[in-house]
Amino acid sequence: MPELVQTSREVEPVALSGLAVQPTPTTTALREFQRSFERYFGPLNRNPSAGISRDEINAAITDPKFDSVEGAKLLYILKQNFNTLAALDGQKGEISPDDMRSLALRAVGSTQSPETVQLLASITRSRDYVEKQLMGSTALYSNMERPYESINPAAVRQGDSPDCYFLSVLGSMAAANGSERYKLSQMITPLEDGGYQVTFPGDRANPISVSKPTAAEQVFYNGRSEHGLWASILEKAFTAREQSSLSKIISPELPSQEALSPRGGSPGAVIQLLTGEQSGSMMLEVIDSRVRLNRMDTLDKLLTEKLTVAHSVVAAGISGRESGQSESGLPALHSYSVTDYDPKTKTVTLRNPIADIEPLNARRQVRDGKLDGEFTLSLREFHDQIGMVYFQK
Repeated sequence: MPELVQTSREVEPVALSGLAVQPTPTTTALREFQRSFERYFGPLNRNPSAGISRDEINAAITDPKFDSVEGAKLLYILKQNFNTLAALDGQKGEISPDDMRSLALRAVGSTQSPETVQLLASITRSRDYVEKQLMGSTALYSNMERPYESINPAAVRQGDSPDCYFLSVLGSMAAANGSERYKLSQMITPLEDGGYQVTFPGDRANPISVSKPTAAEQVFYNGRSEHGLWASILEKAFTAREQSSLSKIISPELPSQEALSPRGGSPGAVIQLLTGEQSGSMMLEVIDSRVRLNRMDTLDKLLTEKLTVAHSVVAAGISGRESGQSESGLPALHSYSVTDYDPKTKTVTLRNPIADIEPLNARRQVRDGKLDGEFTLSLREFHDQIGMVYFQK
């Protein structure tokens, strides 16, 4: 556990003895949150103010002092619930000890306002999400002697950062032929200081050095998996590479790495960067039924060539929808890995970088019965719901 240095401002403990005697997930999460706030308040409160600001939370995400599961939980809860927590004492803009005392008082008793119930539920969900994101290996590869064997699409687990266009290509490449997977295993070189140097095949002249992602970074961005941190390190290097071109759109609402993540990008450009080869694309959105039949035939041939024969890198994007999702419940304005195609059954296999969202059936249940991010669509569904397909030439 990193050593913490308490400032002169002391945080008085807030008694929660009035909460239910028998612990529940909600009361347990609240107690953990309170203890962590008391423990980390000093290191977080960098400026001589009454409370913790957004900027201080964002800065702490990459700070080694908060590089622990406890620190990551606290930062995620504070960021996800910042506006609500900051307003508890009637003063907006910062989260102070007075806010925490107000929260404890509101949580006590048999009657709670709907707003308090919602906040407590959000704290519990945030805690559970962090625990899920931090399940897995903290090594670069799960098999350090044979890194290639750790290259698995399940290592791609998108967090809150809007870089699905990068992670969808990364997941597809991890499921592609042996040479593409081998490329991934050769991009990262460990450094003596504990960091890593990343060399992308499409930009070998400009290697990028990054530090090991902190626990908080592994929550806000790509999460841990049993296959190691290689996907998180590649994501961090990609974000660093994009920093200069994105400096004009940095938002103070976002932590450093998220602020430098594009608000939308092309999987085609990422295919070129990761593979070192050219990419192509095919638009699928058509209205005319005759064009649709011809386009489906062309799509069938393309997927057969790229996935069944060459086993190359393919990604797909769903464009904007008024409902915010496709007919099967997939998020719009989002990119997906395309990992396999069966030309006999006309079935496309995809993977969502956000592994807990898949197509639903009429009962709003996961269609394939297994929530792991991988799912199938018929060729017709794929054609009608996907807006663009990107592929390695």
